[in-house]
Amino acid sequence: MLNHQANISDILIELYNPIVGKKETGSTVRRTKTSVQSMKAIEEFQKTIAELRDILLPELVDDFIILIDILLVRIYYHLINNSQIT
Repeated sequence: MLNHQANISDILIELYNPIVGKKETGSTVRRTKTSVQSMKAIEEFQKTIAELRDILLPELVDDFIILIDILLVRIYYHLINNSQIT
């Protein structure tokens, strides 16, 4: 989900940046120029999401590994306690 949010910020930047390198012709529809404030807000959003991802992802991975270890221990004890020796 963190990567998805980062991708959204990239899409917003691409969507609202002006198209560079194309000349307008009579048949070209003019795009309204995105305000500087809006572009700064999008860039700030992108920066914030990237920082959050860098901070949270390692913690989430560590927590996930601990959770897997706990589950494996529980499964092991369950198998030991419920095994039938004949």
